[in-house]
Amino acid sequence: MPLPSSPLHANKNEPTTAQSPETSTLEDSPSLSKRRKDLFGDCALVEIIHLHDCLRGALRALERDVEALKQTLLRQDQSAVNELECRVNGRFKVIWSVFRAHSSAEDEFIWPALQLKTQG
Repeated sequence: MPLPSSPLHANKNEPTTAQSPETSTLEDSPSLSKRRKDLFGDCALVEIIHLHDCLRGALRALERDVEALKQTLLRQDQSAVNELECRVNGRFKVIWSVFRAHSSAEDEFIWPALQLKTQG
């Protein structure tokens, strides 16, 4: 599943790493990202790591939207409140459904496979 086109990304310009551009470190550099992909590209767990990064990005976007909604409520701008409420609600529903499906898949497939590997 190609994650950049995931519905978790409402804005394709948002970072997909665990850190925002303002706090980016050398670890988030494109060259390091390419090296990781070259080293671990055939590992099935890489997609899970990418999905976790996407979830973090989606949660940051939700946090920004909730903060904007709070500020808009303080300004009592009802038209903007309605738009932001819809955006927050929609974003939360997508995040929650992806989280539930992902957690179920981890519980059903990933953790048992990891337990077998570490026991043997």
